[in-house]
Amino acid sequence: MKKDYSKTSNAEYNRARDKVNKKIGFFAHLTVYVCVNLFFHIINWAEGDAYWAFYPLLFWGLGLGIHYLNVFDVFEKTEWKRKRIEKMIEKQREKSRRQ
Repeated sequence: MKKDYSKTSNAEYNRARDKVNKKIGFFAHLTVYVCVNLFFHIINWAEGDAYWAFYPLLFWGLGLGIHYLNVFDVFEKTEWKRKRIEKMIEKQREKSRRQ
């Protein structure tokens, strides 16, 4: 059964689309991370030199971890940010009513 989203506002639709696009971007980043680091490890193993493939794995992994925290809102900063914006709007409305 298909759901009816005709009552969804443009703002709600745009927010949902942005969230989905961010998640798609994260999974694309994760896929590239795995493939490239696998390639680096194969090269490192084939050469038999010192283990250098660990460094891109580590530092890129840190960046990927930060990307994850941002996309999946682990610390719920989006809700905090939304509340702060609403509070700021109320202050601006009160200020404009006084004038």
